[in-house]
Amino acid sequence: MLKPKCPFQDKDGKIVFSYRAIHDKVFIWPFPNPEKYIEDGVVEIPIAYRESHRCGIGILLSVGKGYWGKDNQFYPAPPELQPGVEVYYYKGAPWREKAMGLDRQEHVVVLCGTADIHGLCEDE
Repeated sequence: MLKPKCPFQDKDGKIVFSYRAIHDKVFIWPFPNPEKYIEDGVVEIPIAYRESHRCGIGILLSVGKGYWGKDNQFYPAPPELQPGVEVYYYKGAPWREKAMGLDRQEHVVVLCGTADIHGLCEDE
């Protein structure tokens, strides 16, 4: 899959995002759903699959520090969750917000909990 350019990354690849996540929450810029995967040829992805697929890929924009449990113990966010990391996340996360990117256009970002992150995307 061709990776789109994140509208919240500057020329040096650093994330520039005006919101700060709190507690165990994270902001994610979701990759747009691809209509095609281009490799040796072109493979079309059916609309029904794109709409029903529950896992999305995106770039972390902001990560909260963690949360206090009912046992009065602090549970920090996992250290591998840092702004700029590509993640697999649950697309059913309920909160969507609009934020201004460096290209001066509004982009949809997802606000969800660290528990909604299923894994990290590793470079091949």
